[in-house]
Amino acid sequence: MLREIGISADSRIAERFRGGFVREFESEASCIAELYLFLIRDKVKTDKTRKVLLFFTDLQTGPPPEVRPIRCLWPFDFSDYIAADAREKKQRVLDALHAGMLWLAENCGWAPQPLEDAYVEAVARDLTLKASLKKTWPSPDRRYRVRVDFRFDIDAVYLDAVLTKYHGSQEVARLKLGKARPYRGCMFDYGAEGEWTAPTVFELRSTSFIKEKWTVDFSNAIAGDAYGSQNDAR
Repeated sequence: MLREIGISADSRIAERFRGGFVREFESEASCIAELYLFLIRDKVKTDKTRKVLLFFTDLQTGPPPEVRPIRCLWPFDFSDYIAADAREKKQRVLDALHAGMLWLAENCGWAPQPLEDAYVEAVARDLTLKASLKKTWPSPDRRYRVRVDFRFDIDAVYLDAVLTKYHGSQEVARLKLGKARPYRGCMFDYGAEGEWTAPTVFELRSTSFIKEKWTVDFSNAIAGDAYGSQNDAR
């Protein structure tokens, strides 16, 4: 099964597209790569291929002469991409990624239907991955849990901390944690470590080299929930 999809810009374009464009493009394109991977996960049998890396280039107009999933050069118009707005940028990346994946599927013997389904679903989701981290963190008194919801967009990954009852999924409060830089596989870093640093304070920590952290205080929500529970008991 496929476990990773990466999109990069051909490094040879760096002389024409300066100012860190190659790195910026890879960051922006990661939102589509992660969405597409999310939608096809465990649905495409790829034999021994676990990773696909597409390198977009404007130095060719058609598929590459060799079938190499780990380094597949794929045609892309960077000038049109730069001129597009955020929504259109994501659409252009999705179209190119999808075309490349279908070409690989045809030449590698992978089933194309899960890819077609993923494309339709990606458009239905407005080209944005919204999901929750698998891990949750129980509060010190075991009355609540925190889960982290995220929206993986072209400019940032937006993080919310959601307070729920310990038993069940009843939402008590939702607070904005903050935002983080998007890149391929970043949710493994952003979702690796979390901790209640006080009875009402939760902190999410990144394991990337930047070592970011985001903190929320649920004191008002917890106090309000306790007050409501007391009234319900009367």
